Amino acid sequence: MDFGWALRAMKNGEKVRRKRWDPAARPNGAEPTLYRYVYLEYREGHEPELMHERHNGQRGHFHLLSDHLLAEDWELA
Repeated sequence: MDFGWALRAMKNGEKVRRKRWDPAARPNGAEPTLYRYVYLEYREGHEPELMHERHNGQRGHFHLLSDHLLAEDWELA
């Protein structure tokens, strides 16, 4: 699916990922710093924020690149 689909899914409370982030799709499994999923975080009094969680459990702001915007491999996490 494309990023438009992924954004609609996140607005509906879903977590999404790129297919290539799936450990099963990687020969040696997931690298700890690889993204696990992306989601929208809603905090009262703030605009929603695009966040990520990595396979090592760290969370942070997801920096959207043209590679992510143009990708057709988005799926539910």
